[in-house]
Amino acid sequence: MTKRSLKTLLKTDFNRNSLESWLIKNVCQRVGCNAFDALDDISTHGCESGCVSELIYTTDCLLFYRRFETHIWERVHEFLENTGQTLGQFLDSFSSKIEDEISFKVKLTWFAVEETAHQLVCRFLPY
Repeated sequence: MTKRSLKTLLKTDFNRNSLESWLIKNVCQRVGCNAFDALDDISTHGCESGCVSELIYTTDCLLFYRRFETHIWERVHEFLENTGQTLGQFLDSFSSKIEDEISFKVKLTWFAVEETAHQLVCRFLPY
């Protein structure tokens, strides 16, 4: 993934306020043009691993959730349609228990970022 392809992608394919734009900009600020590996790490290891430093703390996740709530739910609905899962099955698939509204929003935030990273990785597979 080159700097040119990322800039082109941001200008042509995504709304400036989209999850994709936020994630690409975030990754590029941290790792430069080697964004593919960073996106792959997010997709493979998940936000819970700490690989997205802006989404480690609960307060940061809740701010992100408020900012991107519509996009997050679009991502969830898209995932449910593609997998045939119910919302209950989807929620049961999380590695740790959802204890309250806060943990629910954190899990959804992490899911949306991880799923977005996965979609970007699939779009730019180097082979």
